[in-house]
Amino acid sequence: MNLTSRQKLSKLLLDLRGAKSRRSFARDIGVTATAVIHWENTDTEPDVEHLSKIAKLAGYSVDELIAHLEGRTTKKSEGIPFARLLTETSRLSINEAAQLYRAVGDRLVAIAESAGR
Repeated sequence: MNLTSRQKLSKLLLDLRGAKSRRSFARDIGVTATAVIHWENTDTEPDVEHLSKIAKLAGYSVDELIAHLEGRTTKKSEGIPFARLLTETSRLSINEAAQLYRAVGDRLVAIAESAGR
C-alpha cells in the first residue's frame, strides 16, 4: 500500500471511529489501540484479516476497499456504503439533520405517491 492509500485508509478509520475511543474501536477490529494509532498515522497498514474487518465496518468488500484506497472504482462501489453514510450524518448539527430527514421524508412521500400508494 502506498502513502496515498494509507492516507485514505487513515481518513476512513477516523470516520469509522467517530467519537469512539481508539481502544474501543480497536476491540471491534481485534487489535490493540497502538495498532489503530499506527494505521491512523499512516506508519503501518493492517494485515488482510484486519483489513477485511475494516472493510465490513465501512460497507465494502475487501476488493472494493482496496480499489477505493488505490483510487480505482468498481461497479459495486457506486453510492455511499450505509455505515459510512451513518458516520457522516452523525456529525450533522441538529438543524442540518432536521433538513436532511425532512428532505428524505419528502422524497419517500413523492416515491410512494408516484407508485400510487
